Order: sequence, then C-alpha cells, then structure tokens
Amino acid sequence: MMLEALIIAAGKGSRLKSHGEVKPLVKLKHKTLIQRIIEKGIRCGINSFYVITGYKSSLVEQHMDYLRSKLEIPIKTIFNDQWSEKSNGTSVLKGKDFLSERFFLLMSDHLFNEKIISDLNSSPLIKDEVILAVDRNVNDNKYVDYHDATKVFTENNRIVEIGKKIKSYNCFDTGIFYCTSALFSALEESIGTGDDSLTGGIKVLSRKNKAFTLDIKDRCWIDIDNEKTYKIAEQLLEKKLI
Repeated sequence: MMLEALIIAAGKGSRLKSHGEVKPLVKLKHKTLIQRIIEKGIRCGINSFYVITGYKSSLVEQHMDYLRSKLEIPIKTIFNDQWSEKSNGTSVLKGKDFLSERFFLLMSDHLFNEKIISDLNSSPLIKDEVILAVDRNVNDNKYVDYHDATKVFTENNRIVEIGKKIKSYNCFDTGIFYCTSALFSALEESIGTGDDSLTGGIKVLSRKNKAFTLDIKDRCWIDIDNEKTYKIAEQLLEKKLI
C-alpha cells in the first residue's frame, strides 16, 4: 500500500538561529529535524515524501538529495514561491498536483511519538474528511507554548473551532494530520475569502462537519520553535519519548 506524506519545510525559524539559519536543517542530537520526521514516517510505513521548500530552498533541496540516497526513499521537493508573503496554507496547497487521495500532513519542526502516525493510519477516513491528532492535556502541559499553540474546541471528536486566539478550547493542535484531497479544495475556498492559513482550510471543513480529531492520549509531541522547546526536545529524545 502506498503511504505518502507532505512535509511543510518552507519557514525561516529565526527564533532558533543559534542552532542554524534554516529551521528544517537545525540539528537535534546530530540529526536534522526534517531527517527525524522522515525517519519516523518510514518506520510507520510511509514510503513516499513530498517536501515543501521556501526559505533557502537550495539548501533544503541539497539535504533532501542526501536523505534520498541515505534512506533509499522517494523524496520530492516542491518550491513555494509565496512562502515569505503568505501563510502556510499556500505551502500545503502546493502539494495538490502530486498527492493521491490520502496522505499524512506533517510539520518539519514538530517531533512526536511515531505511534501517533500508526494510530491515525488505523483510523477510518472517509474520502472528503480530515483527521487531526490532538493533545487533550490543556492543563499545565509543560511541553506546549500556550501563547503560540493552535487551540481546538471539539465535540464528539469533531472540530468545532480552531485557532491560536480562540477563548474556549479543550485540546491542542499537534500539527499531525491524516488527510484526503478535500483539504486542497477547502484551502482554495479559504484563500478565496482572504485566509491563506492551514487553519483556514480546517475551518472550512469544520463548517461542513468534515474535520475530526484523534486523541494522542499520553503520547508526546513538541513544536520546536524556540530555545526553551529545543532543550525540552533534547530531554524527550534522551528518554525516547519522541
């Protein structure tokens, strides 16, 4: 069975500058963040990767050449020429012409316990739906930057509301999605209204009752976005939790 993943790796990551100028290429315990993501995917049975590049794309492409050879896995890079002026929804949409009906959507700076992917892969997914892995630990979660995290309010595992600034929420967006091609149509609809973010596309699906969640339970994940979360990720790696 062909399992594909789309990885967003277009951002700059200025808050991790002391560890490297290009965020996907920042090394954590001698491996780049994006290598760790791809290796996790391979262990979960993903056998084809699409990487959306942007900032210093030539450096990311060179690294993908290296990983393609080292890991003996298909990796295609796709350049988003709007990366600096538009939100991440435009990066996801760049995958429209390359991906089949079902795929995983991952962030190059979010590390996680790979069992989350396995659980998503075992979840029933109807052709016009999307499933988002969510963390329901919203009280004193030491791995989450509450100010920067995308929050989600759900009812019966359906996404009702999503965004960084929503007032009522009962889980966090982990940045790990199991998608159908319906996401691309939703992004186009959202962009048409002026919202070019990935969250905007999920909101479109939510209004159509097509956006659902999977509870990661006690499994770990972390968005490595600054020095504090970088150090936490080092500790989680040492404990083999991500």
